[in-house]
Amino acid sequence: MDQIVTALTETQKAELIRRLHDRGGKVRQALLEEARNVLKNVDSHEVVEEVFMDLDMIQVETLWDNSGPTRDDYISPEDEALDLMEEELEPHVQQVWDYLQFDMQAKARTYLQGILLGLYRFDHESRSEFKNWAVDIPPNLFGDLLDKWREKTGNYSRKTEIDAFCQQMCPKWM
Repeated sequence: MDQIVTALTETQKAELIRRLHDRGGKVRQALLEEARNVLKNVDSHEVVEEVFMDLDMIQVETLWDNSGPTRDDYISPEDEALDLMEEELEPHVQQVWDYLQFDMQAKARTYLQGILLGLYRFDHESRSEFKNWAVDIPPNLFGDLLDKWREKTGNYSRKTEIDAFCQQMCPKWM
């Protein structure tokens, strides 16, 4: 890749993509085709690792700094732990809903499986101090995400595939 492209910040890369899209014509079509190709590459193992690492990297000090008495209220460490975990999971969960919106059900299911297994791994393998403050949160987020999936997907076979995956890969939570 040319050095000038690698020197761009994430914001500048997003601006570059927007500008190329706005040019229209063949440039826009090539950009859209490549975007579809990128979206087609879903590796559930990569998603598991990303989710696990995102959660495992939450610093307990952030929890401590953001919880406790505030000017008008009190934020419990458990509530803050939930907020921090939801914040880390949000882009991953949004990706699942985006795949569904683009009628890419198999990709959505693969990505969802990665998130679910990442949560399961975090709960069973993480040694982070933060995890001690988030005792019941991973299985609750797991269940909430499954419920939303079932609600958003009307196809019975898609639901049973996810259930079978969870029974096999996350047996303690099913």
